[in-house]
Amino acid sequence: MKKILLFLLLHFLFNPNGEATHIRSGEITYTQIDATTIEATILTYTNVNSASADRDSLTICWGDGTCEKIARTNGPVGSSDVPNGEILDHDYKKNEYTRSHQYATLGNYTLSMSDPSRNSGILNILLADNFAFYIETEVFLSESLNHSPFNLQAPIDIGFVDVPFMHLLNTIDLNGDSISFQMVRPLFANGQPVTGYFDLTDISPGPSNKVNFNEKTGLLMWEAPQDAGEYNIAIEIKTYRDGVLNGRMIRDMLILVFEEENQRPLLTSPTVSFNEEVVPVEVGDTIRVSLEAEDLDVGQQINISSTSELYSYNSDPALFDVTYVNEQRGSALFTWVVKANELRDQAYQVVFKVQDNLGAASYLEVRYKVNSSLSTKTLDRENTKLKIFPNPSNSFLLVEGLEQEITNYTIWNRLGQVLQNGKIERNRQLDLRNIPTGFYYLQIEGKGGYPFVVE
Repeated sequence: MKKILLFLLLHFLFNPNGEATHIRSGEITYTQIDATTIEATILTYTNVNSASADRDSLTICWGDGTCEKIARTNGPVGSSDVPNGEILDHDYKKNEYTRSHQYATLGNYTLSMSDPSRNSGILNILLADNFAFYIETEVFLSESLNHSPFNLQAPIDIGFVDVPFMHLLNTIDLNGDSISFQMVRPLFANGQPVTGYFDLTDISPGPSNKVNFNEKTGLLMWEAPQDAGEYNIAIEIKTYRDGVLNGRMIRDMLILVFEEENQRPLLTSPTVSFNEEVVPVEVGDTIRVSLEAEDLDVGQQINISSTSELYSYNSDPALFDVTYVNEQRGSALFTWVVKANELRDQAYQVVFKVQDNLGAASYLEVRYKVNSSLSTKTLDRENTKLKIFPNPSNSFLLVEGLEQEITNYTIWNRLGQVLQNGKIERNRQLDLRNIPTGFYYLQIEGKGGYPFVVE
């Protein structure tokens, strides 16, 4: 049975009748432009070679009694003068359909998109191709301009039989609203879930087939898939402002499970503990997270990445550097200098991911809450003109502008490792002659971090 399912999976372009499968996963997002105008985007993922499933346009219903056909807006232009979408790994394609719409009045409206049928052969939905693929997002128009939540991880992922599967949405809200998650049944129409739906644990149930879903962070842990094939799940994402519902989205997600010997790569950090607790930080702090990745399968190639809204601050964003990758092993460093304009009530989420070339992935996430008051180190840093020079240097580094006679310092490398620390007297030099050529950070007590280069 498993061999048959694997054969179907590897040839999922066609159903038993020889017809290509349809839309695989997706969601709808929006940004409010003014009091009554939004810009909405339908996002879908389809198979690259599935010609009849490819849509150069989709119809969106705006929730005010009107519907409109939208042409695809991403990717290179094809023969029909319509973009072809963005081709990604593992033979799937990202399609975006974006259009603006103006409403008559303020209010709540449900955006929706329906495609005639789902994929055939979905393991946890009986006769799935008899049901429409349907997604929706509720618009909450506000005079202060509202936005839907945005998910930084794609709604399609890959797992392997008998290997723990993990997926993390990494959802952000540009308004700083709080976010909650809930697994729900996929829909085929407004308010109508598909029938014949089975939970992931209902497919070959047993002690090895367990699911844990964190409604605070959106982390899905499936330990572990027992049958190869395609699975559809849906996640309802809600945002709240001052305890009042302010946004809602139904994300339809596809999980592809392969029956192949492949272990999930490992991702660890010696500098931070990953758990559900929010980490408090203060303006002026320099946060560093060093990461180490390894794949135990010989011949694999890993990729280390990170997603967070902290990378989108144009003035001085957080940084993520992959410092080393050699096939099965790698390392990376996250660095963030906390700034006053990042103060808000909700925590920031930073997600780290390692994925092998077959698609197996591991995630780590940490949430940071910026304190609402400026710390003394922040005031020192903003009111003191601290200078370090020469930069680059090949021998000594002069630190100018310290008020204290003696101050503690630490020098870090890009891996988050301490190379040198101690005390420095006011306006004295640091000896760099024993430090190799490279890029480093100087941490001055009460002043944050400063980058410098040794030549």
